Amino acid sequence: MDALDQILSRCRALKTTDDFQEYAGTPARLKDRICAIDHFPSEDDSWCVSEAVVAEAYRHGFDDKYGLTLLVNSCAKLPLEVGHGGVGKYLRANQPGNLVFLDVAALEQLQGASGGLLNSITLSIDKRSLHDRLSRILEREPPSLEVLISRTFRDDVIEQLLKQLLSESRKSRDTALPSEPERILDRLCGRLLILAGQKIPTAVKVGDKLPAPSIQRVVSYMREHLGQEISRTDLARVAGVSPCHFSRLFHQTLGQPPKSYLLNLQIERAKELLRTLPPETRLEDIARQCGFSSPTRMCDTFRNKLGVAPGFFRLDRPQ
Repeated sequence: MDALDQILSRCRALKTTDDFQEYAGTPARLKDRICAIDHFPSEDDSWCVSEAVVAEAYRHGFDDKYGLTLLVNSCAKLPLEVGHGGVGKYLRANQPGNLVFLDVAALEQLQGASGGLLNSITLSIDKRSLHDRLSRILEREPPSLEVLISRTFRDDVIEQLLKQLLSESRKSRDTALPSEPERILDRLCGRLLILAGQKIPTAVKVGDKLPAPSIQRVVSYMREHLGQEISRTDLARVAGVSPCHFSRLFHQTLGQPPKSYLLNLQIERAKELLRTLPPETRLEDIARQCGFSSPTRMCDTFRNKLGVAPGFFRLDRPQ
């Protein structure tokens, strides 16, 4: 099977932009370049991974994001032209395995890679989210990743991690188990730091756990601050450990990552309020008290996790 047949096979396996609300506002001239796509956002919408078949490179996204794209396969005749302000321009050849790391805000040029279809995997991540992950891994302020922005590069580890992230995100959509994609993303971020010339601190050993008093303090803090933004740095401080080690220690102690545990607490609190508050209480007020960014986010979470809408628990009120 040649490259074109392989890409067409992937095209048939993927969906279209019409299946994803995220692309509803995309200009028609850009949507026309996207032949097929699968799009998997994280639970908190801080990152997403997608696989696409496109007829030509295009810029899509917000200025507060970074993008990491792996070329899986290509029939394009022209190379991809990439230009960042202050960094310069370069060409990415249409060779499978080539990677580009993009700062969307500084991106001045992204064109070419035309004359044939391309199959790629892309990670899009909020700048703040990436900064926090890199800080947690390094236990200090992370360096600039400009060295990765300034050129195309190849790395077998990054390639495999991106493919694993896509695969596990597909599974998580069906099983509602987001922990594995988060772990893979942390490993991927660590690899980016290594490629940027950074030394990663020693990792937590398998079997290491948080002391019982630390876990009790963390869980109590989560419950008391459900309606507020809770960061890993906050939880690590409460636990008395390094932010770099907190997530894995928490996971090895309670069997799930902090984000999943916190989300379950939010769901339980919302169920309680739906059953006990007056029926006329607005979903917006309940969502805010439980830490959901919007009623829509709460409704989506209930349907994904519980298979029912929040209104079900209003009908299930104690008599």
